[in-house]
Amino acid sequence: MAEVSSYNFHIGKWIMLKPTIPDSELDVVADQYGNKFEMREISCPTCSPECGQQFVGIRGGETHRRREGVECRIVRCKECGLYFPNPFPFPVNAQRLYSDPDKYFVSHDIDKKIATFRKLIRGFVASMGTNNISMLDVGSGRGELLAAAKKEGVRRTVGIELSSSMIDCAREKFDLEVIDEVIEDFAAHATDKFDVIVLNAVLEHVYNPDSMIAACAKLLKKMGYFTLIFQMKTIYSPVLVA
Repeated sequence: MAEVSSYNFHIGKWIMLKPTIPDSELDVVADQYGNKFEMREISCPTCSPECGQQFVGIRGGETHRRREGVECRIVRCKECGLYFPNPFPFPVNAQRLYSDPDKYFVSHDIDKKIATFRKLIRGFVASMGTNNISMLDVGSGRGELLAAAKKEGVRRTVGIELSSSMIDCAREKFDLEVIDEVIEDFAAHATDKFDVIVLNAVLEHVYNPDSMIAACAKLLKKMGYFTLIFQMKTIYSPVLVA
């Protein structure tokens, strides 16, 4: 069976998968907005293909509080403990999925998000003792985090984003520097390193989190801050890169 390439959900790089069924028989499902996803069986992204998986529940679609997304089986890797959807939903058209930033973030108030992020930025500035720092926001969306950083006087702010609509929105609303490139490719050629790198509600969307974190590690200065923000938890800690 021929290998097929699929785009990592959100902003990860192209990967090669060996599906267990032919392309013509792949299960394609749609969310309530008509966005289509190919449901592909995957192995644990951080372990060996032979590791076992334990079913833990269902998320998305009818089980979501606003019926958003598509219904996915959530499993836990018995080897490393990672939770991930399997089959994994690969968007058929990622640009369509993020084509309307305001609709995608319909429940997010821009001003409130900027106010919240300014508090986070002040934490970085206080810890480092200066706002003469550089920040990279991976999966920057509409740009609220970077806009907050600019308001707090951060010297350089850069975003990485997949969606052309999100990029246009961030540039038009906040005059931000946003790069249309996947983080792995950016890390391969970038010459500058950053004092702060943030993944805000991004890591849970990608097929290969190890690849994304490794790319961020290449871009982080020694004793820089690498921050992961999820819906229910923020991991805020300095990371030393040798």
